[in-house]
Amino acid sequence: MSNYNTALKEMVFSLNLSIVSPKEESRREELFDFRISSAAKILEGIETGNTAFVADTGTGKTIVAFLVSLFLHTQEEKRTLFLVPQRILAGQHKALLQNIAKENAPESRVIIGTTKKKDRDWNRSPFTFATPQTFLKEMGRGNTHPTNFHFLVVDEFHKGQGKYAYVPLVHMFKEHRIPILPLSASPGGNEEKIAIIKEIFGIKHWIRGSIAMPEKKENVTVVNLDAVLKVLDQKFLSMFRSAEHQLKECGFLNYKSNQMDFFKSDSNFKKKSHILSQRELVSLKKEIDEFRYTHYEGLSLYGIYMKLRHAYSVCMTESYHTFLSFTQRLEEKNASRGSRTSIHRFLHHPHMQDIINLAYKHKDEHPKALSLLSLANLEKEGRGIIFVGEKETGLYLHDRLSQSGLNTDILFGGVGKSLKHQNQVILSLTNGSLQFAISTSVVKEGLNIPEIGVVIHYSLSKTGIELIQGNGRVGRTFPGKIHFIILSHPLDSAMYWSAKRQLRVMRKVIEEKTPIFQFA
Repeated sequence: MSNYNTALKEMVFSLNLSIVSPKEESRREELFDFRISSAAKILEGIETGNTAFVADTGTGKTIVAFLVSLFLHTQEEKRTLFLVPQRILAGQHKALLQNIAKENAPESRVIIGTTKKKDRDWNRSPFTFATPQTFLKEMGRGNTHPTNFHFLVVDEFHKGQGKYAYVPLVHMFKEHRIPILPLSASPGGNEEKIAIIKEIFGIKHWIRGSIAMPEKKENVTVVNLDAVLKVLDQKFLSMFRSAEHQLKECGFLNYKSNQMDFFKSDSNFKKKSHILSQRELVSLKKEIDEFRYTHYEGLSLYGIYMKLRHAYSVCMTESYHTFLSFTQRLEEKNASRGSRTSIHRFLHHPHMQDIINLAYKHKDEHPKALSLLSLANLEKEGRGIIFVGEKETGLYLHDRLSQSGLNTDILFGGVGKSLKHQNQVILSLTNGSLQFAISTSVVKEGLNIPEIGVVIHYSLSKTGIELIQGNGRVGRTFPGKIHFIILSHPLDSAMYWSAKRQLRVMRKVIEEKTPIFQFA
């Protein structure tokens, strides 16, 4: 047994820390030992380098991080900066720390958003919770610096790629040799992405905590296309063929894809409906930018294609209401721009006019929405979350479910989000007054919500990471159900199987590349 195990237990008992919640009472002993042992392993690791902790949602990663930080504070008076991807998470983590330590809780601060105050005190508290965006802005104003802290915890560290604010901030902490503890249930979808994460965070040690969790039962509801969707599908595909034909006439799409030739012959072109992938669209855009003679027409056709691609997706897999809202926004945007724009050409294509009219006529009859109404009424006693890809879809489903007598609310992130409303929704789920929260990806990014019984994926996860984060909302302290509503169409089925495949690959890579500390 590590020397840290004994020291951590002594700290827990001396401070009367509550590291297992009342809801976890039936598994108190094993969860207590798991969290103590995990924290001990992390303390061993950070002696010689940055240490990442990977464990399933619900195992208590945040509690483990608090144990490590509290130990460093009580033993060496070290100050911790705890970074989170969502503003609401900063407040939730502060409350969790208070619940764990109660009257012995160290002073902690939440610093989020912007303020007119010039002197925010980042040095006053042993624990500071913040978003990376806020920290970078405050650092730019001279109000804080990485050297104000002795330890950095990064929640949901899988987001630390590309242009996300974690990346430059972590780089500065590494420069000053400040130990970093990254936390996540899903470090990356494949070996390459995990290698990128490892380099960005300077991870020397991986600790993968594993403990048996309550059962999660998965169910798939396949929704068949009705007569209306079949007609809409054919009209969309006809528009894709027309757009591709016009691009070809302008001299584009003459290259070969890594996967297939776009057009082997005119006869094949007429028979095959190939929708360009994201990689192919990037190649097309590059080709248009390099082409001088039909550059303007190419850009216009490219704009039409991108709008068509989004319209097709939301009309088939989200709801007619979502599709109609999209086209309405385009109409408003183009109101004063004339008839030569890509928006006008897109909206006034005869097939698009037919699609809009047909969708409006049957706006409350989308098969997926009807399937959700039936499923939600069957699962209304379980308290749950319904995941959607578009806010417009969420608002529409909220109205439909409310009209059917179900008590629902929305839980959105992004622009215009309200922390007050988010907290109200979470409180309503906690006290049982709310049957369903309809949410975008905000809940998948580590938001701490009460134990629920049901997760319904109305819109399907795009990646394995999204899938594992979404499914992690159930099966934390008692068994739960996971439902997938899948349209019997390649747009939905391909998304479902792609995310599942990524999840399998990710788990295999994690098992092979990260040494396991297992308690089960």
